[in-house]
Amino acid sequence: MQEEGRPLLYANVHIFTLHSLDKFATLLYSSEQQWDSIRRIPYSTPGRWVQSIDVSEVRSSIPAAANTIDRLLTALFPLVPFVEDITLSREFPISRTAIGSLRHKDGVERLRVLKGLRISPPDPSLPLYGQVDPAVELVQSCPLLEQLEISNTVSILPEQQGNIDPDDLESPFPDVPSLNLTKLE
Repeated sequence: MQEEGRPLLYANVHIFTLHSLDKFATLLYSSEQQWDSIRRIPYSTPGRWVQSIDVSEVRSSIPAAANTIDRLLTALFPLVPFVEDITLSREFPISRTAIGSLRHKDGVERLRVLKGLRISPPDPSLPLYGQVDPAVELVQSCPLLEQLEISNTVSILPEQQGNIDPDDLESPFPDVPSLNLTKLE
């Protein structure tokens, strides 16, 4: 492929298999290791060319795949500073570590679309008071966010829906600042 066409090849990445995700993350990591700061371009290629990542089609019947996907995404997020659109797989919840990796990456403020973010409830053994959920912190770090799709791993059975007490739905985080999402649909 001609050098001029390579940025277009990496602009919109759609990954269908765990093996492809591993190869892509390895390629970006390897490129980052070879990059040197003497160059005038602040980020390595092809990571700086990625504008959109879609891993929504990644599926696996292997239980350990969720951990592998999470580890790869944790490593991948800091390597794509100009990504604006991320679509994750709803099949696998993302860890607080991966959310933190995304939140602290260069360019998180450019994120416009975040879909398929499946979060797990907080660990009941940890104290909740005074802690802000990493997913909330991530959303607060994205002032240009236009689309947000979040699901959780807790399900309510149909027979339980009528028995929910509104007092049980109050936030365990009473001091969490409200979100200002002016661009969100």
